[in-house]
Amino acid sequence: MKRKAGSDRAILRGHGEAPTFNFSADSKHLASISAEGLVVMWDVETGKRMWDVKTDKQEWEIKSDENSLVPFIYYSPDNKYLFYLTGNEEVHVSHAATGVLFKKFSVRGDTARFVFPGYKDEIIVTGESRMDLRRLTTGKLIRTIKYPFGAVEDMRVECKGKIMIDVTGRVMAFTGRQIGQLENFASEWLTISPDGKHVAAEGSSIRSFGVWDVETGKLVSEFKDGHSSYVSCGAYSPDGKFFASGSSDMTVIVWNMETGKRVNVHEYGLGFVNDVRYSPDGKFLAIGYEDGRIILLNKEDD
Repeated sequence: MKRKAGSDRAILRGHGEAPTFNFSADSKHLASISAEGLVVMWDVETGKRMWDVKTDKQEWEIKSDENSLVPFIYYSPDNKYLFYLTGNEEVHVSHAATGVLFKKFSVRGDTARFVFPGYKDEIIVTGESRMDLRRLTTGKLIRTIKYPFGAVEDMRVECKGKIMIDVTGRVMAFTGRQIGQLENFASEWLTISPDGKHVAAEGSSIRSFGVWDVETGKLVSEFKDGHSSYVSCGAYSPDGKFFASGSSDMTVIVWNMETGKRVNVHEYGLGFVNDVRYSPDGKFLAIGYEDGRIILLNKEDD
């Protein structure tokens, strides 16, 4: 879809189920993936679909939990490749420019559940009982990361530099050694600030989100007066000054992180918000909805 002249937003239609996505480093493209197995590349400026690839349908039901998990897609540090997990538990590395498959590999002796960016050209593949650190372009195993805290099959991690943080608030080195703990922390999602000093995640109420200091592990602020229902996702602006929180109340609220005040509320009546991302240049905000639509906002028009 082409953005109309003078319009501050574009609606990207292509997915039939809730998408997740990431911007390219130059902010010119948006790569999205959904549980139906569809990968799409979008031109951010025009809103047009550049290419799409159909993979095996994702099956993300975790038997021990009633929650359904969705796949994630990421760019390589050099912006040349995309990587994501397919429904048959293979890691696919594709050319970002064309969507053509470059490399695929499986995790032997385990069931792959998630794949995340690691340090530089490394990726982390989590399974039912371990985490593997692998080379992105070859799939070569660098080492298995020890995780002495139980099963990791439904565990998400976020990485910044040479540390990773899981959804229980454990701060770990890439050896799996725990080096910190976020206090009173339990969340289905988390995001690390651009400077790596703070973590935002679910707060004390399902309608709030909190911010923790990575070094001390303490909760330093909580944003309560905004959403009327579950806060499902969030993203820092590239400079860390603003935070966009998405919710099942169908809204995205942009907050000033210094003052704690709301800057803007985006509400389009499209349903549950399942993902939100700022572009690296800070000019765009992408919002993903459970029905498959993505709204692309031009933040310069705010």
